Amino acid sequence: MNQYHYHYHPHGGQLRSIAKQYNISEEMLLDFSVNINPLGFPDWFRSHLIANIGKVARYPDPEYKELKSAIAKHHQVSEDAIILSNGASEFFFTLTRALSRKVAIIPRPSFFIYEQSARLQKMELVSLYPPKEQNFKLDATQLSDTLLKYPQEECLVFLCHPNNPTANVLNPEEIISVAKNFPHALFVVDEAFIYFTPWEVKSFLELLPLLNSVNNIIVSRSLTKVLSIPGMRIAYAVATPAIAITMNAYLPTWNLNQLAAETATYALSNDLDYFKRTRQEMSELRKDFAHLPYCYANEANFLLLHFPNRSSDDIVKEFITSHKIVLRNCKSFDGLSDGHVRIAIKSREENEKLLAHLPLSTSKSKTIHTRSSSRSHTPALMVLGTSSDAGKSLIVTALCRIFKQDGIKVAPFKAQNMSLNSFVTPLGEEIGRAQAVQAEAAQIAMDARMNPILLKPSSKEKSQVILHGKPLGHFHFSDYTKQKQELFSEVAKAYDSLASEYELIILEGAGSVSEVNLKANDIVNMRMAKYAKAKVLLVGDIDRGGLFGSFIGSVNTLYEWERKLLKGLIINNFRGVTALLTPGIAYLQSMTETPLIGIIPHLPQLRIPLEDSLALKNNRLLATNVISNSNTIDIIFIRTPYLSNFTDIDPLLIEPDVQLRIVDNAEDFGTPRLIILGGSKSVLNDLHFLKTSGLQKKIEDQLKAFPQTMIAGICGGLQMLGAEVFDPLHLESPIEKAEGLSLLPLRTTIMHEKILKRTSATLTRSKHQVVGHEIHHGETIPCGDSAYPFIESGDRIIGYCNQDATVWGTYLHGIFENDLFRHHLLSELQGRPRQSSAKYSMEEEYDRLADAVRASLDFNYIYSLLNLKR
Repeated sequence: MNQYHYHYHPHGGQLRSIAKQYNISEEMLLDFSVNINPLGFPDWFRSHLIANIGKVARYPDPEYKELKSAIAKHHQVSEDAIILSNGASEFFFTLTRALSRKVAIIPRPSFFIYEQSARLQKMELVSLYPPKEQNFKLDATQLSDTLLKYPQEECLVFLCHPNNPTANVLNPEEIISVAKNFPHALFVVDEAFIYFTPWEVKSFLELLPLLNSVNNIIVSRSLTKVLSIPGMRIAYAVATPAIAITMNAYLPTWNLNQLAAETATYALSNDLDYFKRTRQEMSELRKDFAHLPYCYANEANFLLLHFPNRSSDDIVKEFITSHKIVLRNCKSFDGLSDGHVRIAIKSREENEKLLAHLPLSTSKSKTIHTRSSSRSHTPALMVLGTSSDAGKSLIVTALCRIFKQDGIKVAPFKAQNMSLNSFVTPLGEEIGRAQAVQAEAAQIAMDARMNPILLKPSSKEKSQVILHGKPLGHFHFSDYTKQKQELFSEVAKAYDSLASEYELIILEGAGSVSEVNLKANDIVNMRMAKYAKAKVLLVGDIDRGGLFGSFIGSVNTLYEWERKLLKGLIINNFRGVTALLTPGIAYLQSMTETPLIGIIPHLPQLRIPLEDSLALKNNRLLATNVISNSNTIDIIFIRTPYLSNFTDIDPLLIEPDVQLRIVDNAEDFGTPRLIILGGSKSVLNDLHFLKTSGLQKKIEDQLKAFPQTMIAGICGGLQMLGAEVFDPLHLESPIEKAEGLSLLPLRTTIMHEKILKRTSATLTRSKHQVVGHEIHHGETIPCGDSAYPFIESGDRIIGYCNQDATVWGTYLHGIFENDLFRHHLLSELQGRPRQSSAKYSMEEEYDRLADAVRASLDFNYIYSLLNLKR
C-alpha cells in the first residue's frame, strides 16, 4: 500500500478542446471517451422539459419531497435515508467533508474523484492493487487485511460497482460480509453504472433493504449516465438517516435545479421500463466486442483495452487524426501501465465505425490495422412530411430522376402506402401509383419490393392489404395494427433485397412525421429510416400557411434518436419573394437545430400523377356549367365516395379542347358530352351513392334528352353500368347485392381472386391496339343480347358496349393514355376530325420537375450526407 502521488485526470468528453487542438470540426468527432447510455435520453425527456419549463420561474421545494418519495418507493427505503446531490461529484466532495474520516481506502484503478475528494480533506490515502491477471477484481480478503491495519472508525472505503475504468463488478454478498465484520468502518459504493450491467449482477441497493443489521454502507447512484443527460446533474445516495442528516447539513439549499428534480421524479415514477430496456440493449451491444482479446471485464457500458506495445498518447492521437474517433486516455490512472485506453459502448452503428479500426490482436506494429466492418448498407435518403400532401411523393420522384441523371443507380421505396390509386408491375404485382411513377422517373422497372405493403381502404374501418404485390386479405384497422410488427419483417426483407441491387434508395414516408398517436406501431416513417440507416429530410408545404410552426412542432415531437436522423428541412410550393422568409428561417433553424437545405417554388400545371389525381386537386377543374366555347368538349368525371385509380383521367388534361369537370352532386351535373365513371373500391356502396345523391337520375335524364351523350365506365365504372352486382363474400361491402344503372345487360360477381396484370388489347370496332393494366376482383358477363364486345385481349373480353358504343366500359386502366384511342374518341365526341396531336408522356415533366428541384436544393450537402461522389 503505497502513498498515491496525485495526478490530474482529465474527464472524457472534452470535444471542444480536442477539436481546437487538432483543428477538426467538433461535429465530425465521434466520442467514445464518455460512458453515456447509447439509447440517448428517454423519449419523453424533451417534451417533459418543454411542459415544465414554466416551473423555473419559481424556487424548487427545498425538501424535494416528491423526488425523495419517488426514490424511496423505487428502492424500498426510508425518505430520511436519502441524500440528493448535483451530480455524483458533489456527493463525494460533501461525503469526505461531512464525515471527517482520516483514512481513505481506494482500490486501483478507479474514478479519480474519490482520491481528489479525500485529498482536499487531508485524508491518508491507502491504495489497493487487485492483480491485473484477475481483471483488477477486488478480493474481499485483501480488503479485510487492509482494514485490520487501521482503526475502523477512521476508515472510509471507496468502492465502484461496476468499476470505472475496468468494467468489472463486485460481489455484493462478500462486501456486505466485510462490512459486518468492520461495523465502524464506512463503505461507500458508487453504482453510477449499475443500470448497464448484465441481468444477473446484483445491486447493493437491492440487497440493503433486506439487511437491517447493516448500517455502515452508503450507496450512491447517478442518473446522469443512464438517462444520457450529462448536462443535467442528478445524483442521490442512500445511507442511514443519521448519516443522511449529517451530509444534508453540508449541502446547499436548492442544490438541484427545478428541471433536474422534475426529470428525476418522472423517470423513477413513470418510466422504469427505460431502465430495463437499457440493460437489455447493453446485453446485445456488449456482444459486438466479445471477440476482442485485449480487453478486461465486459460488465458495463465501457471497456478497458490494453495495447502493451503502444503508448496511450499515440493510440488516442492516431484515432483522432486518422478516424475522428475520441478514446479515453487512461495513462494517468494509478494502477494502469501505459497503453491503456477506455472505450464507451455506443449504438451499433457507432460501434461498427470503431470496430472497423480496432486490431484483431495486440500486434507489435505501431499502426492500428483497419479491418472491414462485417456490415454494409446501401446509402439511403428519406423524405418525410409535416403533413399529408406536403410534397413527399413529388420530391422523391424528382430525386429519383436527378440521381438517375447523375449516373447513380437509384430506386424508390415506401414501406406502407395507403391509396386507392395503384398500378400493376410487369410481373403482375400491385403497388402504389406513386412508387410506379417514381420508378418510371428513375427509368427502372416497377417492382413490388418498392412498396411491400399497400392499403386500399374499402370502408372507414377496413382496408384490403396488399403484401408484396398480392392481396393478403381485408382487415379491420385494429386487426391490421396488431399484425404490423410482424409485417415489418416482411418490409425489411423487401428493403434489403431491393437495396442490394441499387446504389442508392430514396425512401418516402407517409402522412405526417408528428402523428404521435401512431408512433408505437410505426413501420413507414422514422422506424423505417432507422432500419435503412437513412438520412432524413423533412418537407412542408408553405402554401398551406403556418409552416414554420409546423416544422418546429414536428421536430419537437421527435424522439432523440429520430432527431439524430433528421438532416435537413425543405420548404415546398413557395410563391413570392424568398427574402421575406429570412427572419422566419433564422428562427426556424435556431429552434430546430436543423439546416434549411432549400426552397422549392410552386410549379404550375405539373402533370405528374401521384397519390391523387391532378384533376381532383386542380382548382380550375371544379364543377361548373359554363363551357368556354362551342368547340370545347365538356367531360364530367363523377367522384364517388370509394373512387379509386382516378389518375385514369389525367391524360385528358393535355387536350386543349377538353373541359374536364369533377362532379359529386346533381346540381353541378350540367350537360356533358361524355360522362366517366371511374374505378371503385366498393362498387355496391358507390351505386347507393349515385342513387341517393340524384346523380343516377341525372344520368338517365341526360341520356334521354341527349341520346348522343357518351358514358364510359372503367373497372368499377364498368360494373356500375350493368344490371346487377353481387358480393357474396362481402369483400367490398356488407351489402350482398345491388342493382346497377342497367345501361348495359351485364352481371358482375365480386370474386375472391384478384386479377392483376399488364394487358395488351384490341378495340373491336376501330381495331386500335391499346395497353394498360387490370386490377379487379370482379367477373363481368353479359345477361342479355344487347351487350357487345368493346375490347378484347386474346380470347378474353375485358369490356362491353351497347350497339352504337355510346355506352361502354372496360377493365383496362390507363386506356386514355393510348394517344390514338384518345384522339379517336375525342374526334367522335366532337363530331369531326380534331387537329390535336398531343402525346401523353411524362418524360418532359420528370425533367422539368428535376430541374426545379435541383436548382432549389443544396445537392453538395445532400451528396456529402450520403457520402457519394458527384
